[in-house]
Amino acid sequence: MADSVINRSKLIERLALKHNISPAMAAKIFKTILDSIMLSLNQGQRVEIRGFGSFEVRYRKPRKVRNPKTGETLDALGKNRIYFRPGKEMHSDLNK
Repeated sequence: MADSVINRSKLIERLALKHNISPAMAAKIFKTILDSIMLSLNQGQRVEIRGFGSFEVRYRKPRKVRNPKTGETLDALGKNRIYFRPGKEMHSDLNK
C-alpha cells in the first residue's frame, strides 16, 4: 500500500528522480517555487497553475463567536485566509 501522506521530502525525492538531478538541486527548485507562490500571495496576487489549481488570499471579516463550553460570546478578529481551488484537469483526473 502506498503512503497515505506525501510530504515535502517525498516530493523533492520524486522531482530529483524524474528529472535526474541531485536531491539538493531538487530541494532548491522546490523551495524557489514555494517561495514564489508565498511572495505573490503576500503581495495580494492570485496564483494560478494551469491544470493544477489556483491560490488566492481572501479577508475574513471580524465576527462574533461563542465558546461552546461556557456560552460566552467573544469577538474573533478579522484575518487573511488562503483559498485553493482545484483546476479542471485535477478535478477530472480525481473523478475518473
